[in-house]
Amino acid sequence: SSSSSSSNSSSVKYEVEITVGRESGMLEGMSASCVIHVEEADHAILIPSAAIRESKGSTYVYTSKDSKGNLTGKTKVSTGLSNGTQVQITSGLSEGDTVYYTVTETDSSSSKSDSSSAKNGSIPSGGSMPSGGSMPSGGPGRNGGSKS
Repeated sequence: SSSSSSSNSSSVKYEVEITVGRESGMLEGMSASCVIHVEEADHAILIPSAAIRESKGSTYVYTSKDSKGNLTGKTKVSTGLSNGTQVQITSGLSEGDTVYYTVTETDSSSSKSDSSSAKNGSIPSGGSMPSGGSMPSGGPGRNGGSKS
């Protein structure tokens, strides 16, 4: 293990040494990738991180929309683990609740946003929520982070 790091524009890396048992088919010099689970939650209520909003120290989601498509039903939630694309909800929502949020679609031939639409989804029954990514700075909730 090393206490010094190397970095590029999107990540920080620490050199570590991991010993694994030899299996058939392994050859000297082969490389491998691994994910280290720092924290994990079973039977978690998960929603897309794009649905999470923050204002004045409060984290919330929208649970309804009006006839004009405006998001309504501001519901305060508490968040747990995140893997960068999904967030665990620890309070404020229940399995089967519907969450609405705005999705900006990007044309593949252009980097400009060309439209937005309200998206909804029922919260699925519990699943496993491994951490292993980090939220963008200023993002909600805790995350376990990852080590490389």
